[in-house]
Amino acid sequence: MWSSVKRGAGNIALIGVLICLSGPAFAALEQGQWSTPIGDNLAHVFQVPPRQSTNFALSRTHYDVAEQMFILDMAELPSHVNEAAPPKPEDLRHMAFLLRLTTQQSQWLTTEQGRDLFNADVLPLPPFGAVFALSLDDLRAGTAAVVDQPYGALDLVPVLEEAPQKQMRLWPPGMAEHAGGTIGFDVRDDAGGVRVSFRAEFIDTPLTYRGVWSPDGRWVFLPLPQRAKIEWVAAMGAFATRDMLVLGPFETTRSPEAIRIELRDRAAKEGKSARTADFAAGTISADEFFGPALNDARARVQRCADLRDAVGPIYELSIKDAKDARPLYPPGDGDRLAVGQLFTLTLDAEKVRGKVVVAGLDPAAAPAIAAFAADQGWTNDVQTVMVHATDGVLTLKCP
Repeated sequence: MWSSVKRGAGNIALIGVLICLSGPAFAALEQGQWSTPIGDNLAHVFQVPPRQSTNFALSRTHYDVAEQMFILDMAELPSHVNEAAPPKPEDLRHMAFLLRLTTQQSQWLTTEQGRDLFNADVLPLPPFGAVFALSLDDLRAGTAAVVDQPYGALDLVPVLEEAPQKQMRLWPPGMAEHAGGTIGFDVRDDAGGVRVSFRAEFIDTPLTYRGVWSPDGRWVFLPLPQRAKIEWVAAMGAFATRDMLVLGPFETTRSPEAIRIELRDRAAKEGKSARTADFAAGTISADEFFGPALNDARARVQRCADLRDAVGPIYELSIKDAKDARPLYPPGDGDRLAVGQLFTLTLDAEKVRGKVVVAGLDPAAAPAIAAFAADQGWTNDVQTVMVHATDGVLTLKCP
């Protein structure tokens, strides 16, 4: 379900009112009322509809740069909870909910629909994007950080406006005065002008507001909190919400395509770093880490009759360090299109212990390999295998 926040002179729509009864007084009677008093044309609200009367909490958010949509990982919250033994995060059922920003639509996904959802343009939030939180302590101390727009010139400036608030008290009857006011932020341009603002009323202590600039700087995503009925929701890192406020789109200082390519490259680099750490820790195998190119390199060594004659039966041919492989590029390749990897493998054979330097080609690069095969005998160069032992280097041709 998609709805827009509508505003008019003296008629500001307040959505997401949350009323809680607590003890002898209406604690937080006005808590949760919010508005966008400036820039209402940039403010949009998505509501997460229930599925079969089941409650969900926001567990994780991803953003698809190419498709301009947020992908919400929603964790199912059981209706009846044993407070003494709350469910473990890994025991919860998860479903995906999409916010399609360009078409102004949203939808739940089935498991089948979500199977092929993630691609190189889908980024986790965080570490991507610029995260912010509205902290009452930081705002009162004047230490709340301004959050820069990724790929843009805008700033998200936290704002606190405090004033005494009065509430009707049940017992003893009468009015009670509490601290309160509004908490929020302004999105400002480099001249200080406010493009859009967000304000939420609070009494005593505000709800927790946490949001993020999208990685490409085009949107601000802010889940609007609800009072969690069960304490373990926050403990397991989930966020109780039904309404999602999205502000934007905002202009950026670089083209959408240039931003997409740069973010994709960064994701690939960070993903490789994480995989390198997993490989070093032994949680993924060399075959998983290096892929088909490693199999090709091993096969070239194993089937090379001249090499077997020189070193005898091979007992071990392994690689344990990511630094022992580097991308393999054909000569004169101006686009730097890697067609495999050059491996330095540990060799333990009957006659020799040492290292083997051998190329492994990636089957996915077969068209590029064929294009370069006749270039200055490049294929023959790839077939060169060098065995480094204590008594010298043995150079062989192994098809």
